[in-house]
Amino acid sequence: KINAKVTVLEQYDPTHTHGSSHGDGRIFRFAYPIPEYSELALKAKPGWAELQEKAGEALLVGQGGLDIGHQDSEHIVGTMKTLDSLGVPF
Repeated sequence: KINAKVTVLEQYDPTHTHGSSHGDGRIFRFAYPIPEYSELALKAKPGWAELQEKAGEALLVGQGGLDIGHQDSEHIVGTMKTLDSLGVPF
């Protein structure tokens, strides 16, 4: 919307089969222990909805998520605090 020029660098072509983020699937989540990441995802979601509407097809398909760890771990506690502070149900 701001007509910014963006360059995306990838080690492999877009449909590569290397690594956990290969092919055409990606994860979109709000669950981060770092609030700024969750805030960015929350701000981005309406833009994805608008793009999805224009594309006339599903671009984001919600499936839920599961973070597993010790209840006192920094990751789990931080993620819960972040989601709670932003009013994101979990």
